[in-house]
Amino acid sequence: FSLALQSQISSLQQRLIGDGDDAAGWWRATLEALITHTGSEYGFIGSIEEDDQGRFLRTHAITDISWDDASRRLYQESQAKGMVFRNLNTLFGEVIRKGDTLVSNDVRLDLRAGGRPPGHPPLRTFLGLACSEGPGMVAMVGLGNRPGGYAESLVQDLRPAAVFIESAVRQTRLAARRRAAEQRLQAVVETTPDAIIT
Repeated sequence: FSLALQSQISSLQQRLIGDGDDAAGWWRATLEALITHTGSEYGFIGSIEEDDQGRFLRTHAITDISWDDASRRLYQESQAKGMVFRNLNTLFGEVIRKGDTLVSNDVRLDLRAGGRPPGHPPLRTFLGLACSEGPGMVAMVGLGNRPGGYAESLVQDLRPAAVFIESAVRQTRLAARRRAAEQRLQAVVETTPDAIIT
């Protein structure tokens, strides 16, 4: 585990603990640290969620690679709630389905690749880093276009970052449930006097 990345992760952990109100900011900082450390061109960090339509990926941070007005608008609108990707017939979808890290160092010839929207920047190499393994996987990192590809030694170097991201996603979910419970309690408190009077 490189000392430079270890220092960055430690700093990000302190920021997560000390500045929980700026979740979007530290997700972006974490993604930027991973992109810089790996020499990738772009990437995303996302959590794996499920609804009545099945499993899907929701981004917490994604590089702005908007390529036209419509995608630029979508990127700007997604900053608050995250982009949602449901098509799992893709490289990142393979990570979600199998619950395991995936490396593709020649995306052009990889049959698992699902293509890109017209005008999207080229994807030559890809790392889908599972932040936990198996069907209970809660998060992943996607990185693209590292010159020379993604070696197994680099994947192992990123394991502590994957553990940190998994923990951060779980913490984010707990905080969201806590806020929802507090809002429900507040609603009860605000309507209780009316109920008593009635």
